[in-house]
Amino acid sequence: MIPVIAEYWSHTVVFLTVHDILTRECAPLLLNGQLQHFVKAGCHAQPISMALSYAIIAGSVFLKLPQIIKILASRSVAGLSAVGIVLENLAQVFTIAYSMRIEAPFSTYGEGFFGLAQNCLILLLFVPFAPKKPLHFLAAIVPPSLLVPLLRPDVPFPVLAVLQSATAVMFILSRTPQILANFKNKSTGQLAMLSILMAAGGTVVRIATLVQAGVTDVPTLSPHVAGVVLNFILLAQFIMYWGNKAELSEVEKKLE
Repeated sequence: MIPVIAEYWSHTVVFLTVHDILTRECAPLLLNGQLQHFVKAGCHAQPISMALSYAIIAGSVFLKLPQIIKILASRSVAGLSAVGIVLENLAQVFTIAYSMRIEAPFSTYGEGFFGLAQNCLILLLFVPFAPKKPLHFLAAIVPPSLLVPLLRPDVPFPVLAVLQSATAVMFILSRTPQILANFKNKSTGQLAMLSILMAAGGTVVRIATLVQAGVTDVPTLSPHVAGVVLNFILLAQFIMYWGNKAELSEVEKKLE
């Protein structure tokens, strides 16, 4: 009896999982073993896209880890822009709130939660290693605290749409202080190349998965397009200024 029940539940789980991942037209083809028709119909793109989406989310858990390790090892935040990190956090909060309101699949925005948490930790590391400690503490806790009120059902959808539309500009502004500081100092300071490399690759893949999932609205895609351009500029700076070192300048102190 138990083996029969176990087999029933295993088939049920497989059935529900397949139907959750695939469209109504594609699921029967896979369940019936019609793999040739499955591929010809282009059904293979959907599970590949979803696998890539969850790979992005899994990778985002470690996205800022190299940056955090580098700060702790050097006990310095020289070359990092706190203003840029705060703007990035605000953009992530707005994207999460908008995505949850339109009931977008978690696989299309889940990395935002982990990026937000790690950015907050980086801002908290500014407290012992940089001046203006109270401001850095507030900068770490204020943006994520906005998520709760934005998720309230009585917040008008047009408000969330406007905020989401602004995320591309905010993302550009979040990277601009860092890029300008790098150009001025001829150095990338304590910026971690691995984190930027992972972010650049992730944004490229995220655009592909969003398009495959049918998410083609400008407010959702534009931040990722901006991210591709800006992250590759930062990667170019790593190549240009490889081996150069910079101390915390007066300009960077103002940016903090």
